[in-house]
Amino acid sequence: MYNTSQKLDRHTANDFKYRYLKLKNHPSLQQLLLYTDSLYQTDPGFSDEVLHSEDSVRKMIQQLVNAKEREVNNLKRKMK
Repeated sequence: MYNTSQKLDRHTANDFKYRYLKLKNHPSLQQLLLYTDSLYQTDPGFSDEVLHSEDSVRKMIQQLVNAKEREVNNLKRKMK
């Protein structure tokens, strides 16, 4: 139930953020949103590509965090 509630909250937040961006009168932003809407409607692999890209970013961030943690641990050992 909690996970479902979190997903609904995230969906609602994303909906409001998207609608906010659509209201902005910035030509480059409008062009990007139109392009993204078009991709979503015409590219059957769009959702999978987004999910794959998000997963890649998450993995890269985790690798950076792990590297920093190793660096901190190495420095702590050197200080002893």
